Amino acid sequence: MPATGLPPFPPRSQFDEMLERPLFHSSRRPQADEPSGGSAQELRETWKLTGIVLVGDELRALFSERNGERRLRLSTGMPLDASWVLDEINREAVVMGSGDEQVTLELMEPRDTTPVVVPETAEGENGDAAPLDERTREASRQLEQDTESVKETLNE
Repeated sequence: MPATGLPPFPPRSQFDEMLERPLFHSSRRPQADEPSGGSAQELRETWKLTGIVLVGDELRALFSERNGERRLRLSTGMPLDASWVLDEINREAVVMGSGDEQVTLELMEPRDTTPVVVPETAEGENGDAAPLDERTREASRQLEQDTESVKETLNE
């Protein structure tokens, strides 16, 4: 027994349950693991690289959830979630690793280059289909008539 008269400390294993309960969560219940990023597709759908900053001599990557509020600032070697770790930071991209898999996230994401299909016809005034270029010419003629009408009104 120590000279202070206090009983010996219990083994640390008696405190495991207490350590599992988050101190700053209102329910103090053990939290379920956050869903991991899993595949590269899920990573891209969940997180977006929003910036790369220089802090002192160290590059840091800024991430934001696409459909959420979370924002993270990570250095090389830090985890993004339960599956992905930031392996490398470049000036315009980062490399994320999960086991043997690596994914590059670019700062400037490529845009969707799928061509937009413009309908060839649109409904006319009486509900029938009229070619789009014909409707454009008609709208242009109507605009010219309106302009002439306004000019005549101003000259009177």
